[in-house]
Amino acid sequence: MKKVSMSPAYASKLIKQKNAEIKDILISEKETSTTRAFAEEDVTQFLKVYSFSFTQEQLERLRQDILSLKHAINQFNVTTVLPDLGYTIDTALVRMKMLSEQKEKLAGMMRVRPVTRQNLTFGNGKPEFIYRNYDDREVRNAYEKVDAELTQIQLALDKQNLDSIIEVELSEDVVAIKTDDSEN
Repeated sequence: MKKVSMSPAYASKLIKQKNAEIKDILISEKETSTTRAFAEEDVTQFLKVYSFSFTQEQLERLRQDILSLKHAINQFNVTTVLPDLGYTIDTALVRMKMLSEQKEKLAGMMRVRPVTRQNLTFGNGKPEFIYRNYDDREVRNAYEKVDAELTQIQLALDKQNLDSIIEVELSEDVVAIKTDDSEN
C-alpha cells in the first residue's frame, strides 16, 4: 500500500475505472473457470488458463482500493465546507436533491394552464373545468430562484472537487496511473 494524492474528482473516476476492472475480471472468470470438453479430449491446456487464488487476489485488491477511495471521498465530503455557501459537501448534495425535486414540481406547475376543460362521460355529461389557483409568475420566480441555487451549488462542488487534494492508501500498482491532478 502506498499513500497517493489526488483530487476528489479523479478519485471518483478511479472508482469507476476499478469497478470496470472488476466487471472485466468477473466476465473473464466466468469464461475461464470451467471447461467443457468431450470425454476423450485433453483439457490440460485449458486448466492452466484460470487461477482461482490469483483472480480472488486481484478482485480483493481492487475492492480494497475502492473502499479506500470511497472513504477518502466521504471524509472529504463531511469535512469540507463550500466557500460562500456554508454547506459541507455532503449537506450540499442533500440540498441539491431537495432543490431538484422542488424544481421538477415547479416545472409541472408552470405547465398548468389557467383553465382546463375536462369532458366527462358519466354523471350529467356536462363538462367540468379545472382552474389554476395560483399566479404563474410566482411559480416562475420560485423556479428561477431554485434553478439559480442549484447552479450555484453545482459550480461550487465542481470547483472544490477539482481544486482540492485528498490522500488515499492504494495498492502499489495504482500509483503509476496518476497521482496528482494539480500538475495539469
